[in-house]
Amino acid sequence: YGIAIGCAAVHTIVWLKVLIAIFLLLSYGVYLRLIVSAQGAQLENVAPLYLARYFKTPETIWRISAQLLIGLALMLLGAHFFIACLSALSASLSLIVTPIATELPEKLNSIIWVGRNKETLAIGNLTGAMVFQSCFPVVFGMIFTPWDLRGITMVSAVLALTGAAINLAWLKIFKRMNPYVLMAGGGLYAVFLLFVF
Repeated sequence: YGIAIGCAAVHTIVWLKVLIAIFLLLSYGVYLRLIVSAQGAQLENVAPLYLARYFKTPETIWRISAQLLIGLALMLLGAHFFIACLSALSASLSLIVTPIATELPEKLNSIIWVGRNKETLAIGNLTGAMVFQSCFPVVFGMIFTPWDLRGITMVSAVLALTGAAINLAWLKIFKRMNPYVLMAGGGLYAVFLLFVF
């Protein structure tokens, strides 16, 4: 994400911007490969898929694919209704609602996993979402927009990187996370709200 934000300084050099976008896409592939190879044996036991659980069917690749496609269709339908509702709001209000609404499902999933004592899945859920958000939407923005970040866009980027730096520094120094340090992100979001208003 930091590389993509830094790319805004050279947004007029199209070939460099596209090269950095390709690098980000490839980096997601590397991340995915590392996660899949490293955590295969470490994952906790997970419940069967919903289709297998409720319809008492075996978990075959076709049923797994069907559940994936049904879930994807429901997500797209929900996104369509979400955007339709957001378009009725003012620009300032949508800047506040959108980040919360788009990340809330990830947070809720992690809370559910923690409640089931599956911390690896909880953290993996959050980090996976953040890496995805730092690659795919950013890459599309870099390729299909001028990527001339300024104003509130740059403020939000700097605040996000500041929050990440605070948590990383704490983790490096104390070798553990602290809930109060994690909640510093809420303070940074309050700063973002001040800039919006």
